[in-house]
Amino acid sequence: MKVQQPNANENVQQPNANETNEGNITQSTAHPKLKSRSGVWVHFEKLINSEGSEIGRAQCVWRKKDLNCKSEGGTLGMWKHLRESCKKYPYKKDLNKEKSQRTLSFHKGSGGEDVKLTSWQFDQDTCREALVKMIIRDELPFRFVEKEGFIEFLQVVVPQFKIPSRYTIARDCYQLFISEKKKLSAFIASQCQRVSLTTDTWTSVQNLSYLCLTAHFIDFEWKMQKRILNFTVIKSHKGVNIGNAIDFCMEEWGLSKVMCITIDNASSNDSAVSQLKKSLL
Repeated sequence: MKVQQPNANENVQQPNANETNEGNITQSTAHPKLKSRSGVWVHFEKLINSEGSEIGRAQCVWRKKDLNCKSEGGTLGMWKHLRESCKKYPYKKDLNKEKSQRTLSFHKGSGGEDVKLTSWQFDQDTCREALVKMIIRDELPFRFVEKEGFIEFLQVVVPQFKIPSRYTIARDCYQLFISEKKKLSAFIASQCQRVSLTTDTWTSVQNLSYLCLTAHFIDFEWKMQKRILNFTVIKSHKGVNIGNAIDFCMEEWGLSKVMCITIDNASSNDSAVSQLKKSLL
């Protein structure tokens, strides 16, 4: 009978140094503790007990609120706290932009025929500004944003949009008015040399007297421009009140080079014209 001898070129497996002769028990080396690498730990501190051991909770450095931070739970809860709950977190706006996912949408061109595929990303401020413009253009009441149908519609279309209250919408409308007024004032100052004014007055069903003042001018590109400068309540349709309202508006907008003023043929406007002549001449 032939006995096969081991080949000298073959590697003979040697016993592991960590294995003992009794039962070949393997001594496993413990893994080193992993370091927290998530960026969220810049804003959280791990809590420890009196013995110096971690208790699986972390405290927000901005709001001093502690949350669960066990390894099996991940960091999603801490990111959500910074993005939604922590009012003192200074980078919440940037964080929401980073977390917002871009989507594809169809954008119709100015002509109404060309449709382009563009990327869209949710932005709270942009949606809020569009809502304010809709309230103004469609002459909707401020409480429209608190209607159940509108709230339900937005929850389906843009669920991440936080609907402002009617008081916030009222403030936003006023701020938009101030911003547009500054733009129009700069446009008139740079594109207008002489201006003509037209007025119109009427009484509402609430028995309130209104005056509307419109400016007409030709810009440097020889295009006819028309802008409403003032829409205000006046005490009555007396010539003195009309003249004072027009004079105040001209001073407010810095209109010194007025070519002509067109008014209706009401007898009360005679005194208004006389008063304006004194202020212009």
